[in-house]
Amino acid sequence: MRFVIWMALACAGWLIATPAQAWSAFGHRLVALLAQDQLSDPARAQLDALLEQEPDANIGTIASWPDEIRAQPGYEHTGAFHYVNFKDRSGQKDRSCQYVAARDCAGGACVVAALPQHHAELSQGTNLHGVWDYHVLNSAGLKLKAYRKRLEPRVAATLAAATDATNVVDWAEASCALLDSENLYPKRPGNLPEGYLEQKRPLAEAQIVAAAARLALILEKALGPGEKI
Repeated sequence: MRFVIWMALACAGWLIATPAQAWSAFGHRLVALLAQDQLSDPARAQLDALLEQEPDANIGTIASWPDEIRAQPGYEHTGAFHYVNFKDRSGQKDRSCQYVAARDCAGGACVVAALPQHHAELSQGTNLHGVWDYHVLNSAGLKLKAYRKRLEPRVAATLAAATDATNVVDWAEASCALLDSENLYPKRPGNLPEGYLEQKRPLAEAQIVAAAARLALILEKALGPGEKI
């Protein structure tokens, strides 16, 4: 059950626009806790009941679990669930960012396919990866509790304006497009321009907010009133 819950929440968090399409343990916990803040009482009760099956677990403590076990025997196949690569017919990156399942997610081995699958089960050395994985958010100088308090109103506002809870393809395509539109990659590989962390932190926070809102929508749909686990 830990795996099913975790996949539902982590896949929503992965569909964000960072160069590596991932967050650190801090980022995963922040997304999960912000989403939990938005759940209805029935959905929260269902989630708590599921988590009772895991000793000393809460949604924050299990949020980064897949990163911890992806290389362990029996879980190697989950590595592909951490991302989706958009490719053109020659195998290069598709800058149009149009998702084609047969090309970009053969056999369902990508985050776009993993999220609906596990949502259904529920209702039943620093490189640029490292910079976005940790350092961009950390540049704010906030601990988890303070960051959660800072972003919670934005998550609530995003949820209030949301119209589509689970359009996973749109999420992935939008994330892909941001990689180019926001000039995330430095012009000189290995050299971050002055002020890079502070400049990009608003985007990272916006994607944390989006991920938390998506996760809240997914959990609410799966566990809220009228739904059955």
